[in-house]
Amino acid sequence: MGAAITFIVMKWQVGKCGVTAAALTYLGAFGFWIKSMSTHGVVGLVFYLLTHWCALGILAAKYPRLTEILNPLDCEADHASFGLF
Repeated sequence: MGAAITFIVMKWQVGKCGVTAAALTYLGAFGFWIKSMSTHGVVGLVFYLLTHWCALGILAAKYPRLTEILNPLDCEADHASFGLF
């Protein structure tokens, strides 16, 4: 079944738009839409947190006033279970 779908996608391909349309159709037709959007959300959130909070951490190391502002946002001090790992 997977080989047939791959063959159809390759024949139907009209640049990148055809592959994208085929992939989204596949996700919707076989019931993977919800799971794939959940995964997409988690990956997007991790990317956002890594880019923004790492930059804030670097700036906080340089500017003590920013460290004072960000200290109340430190969740690790509030959740003891994170300290056990």
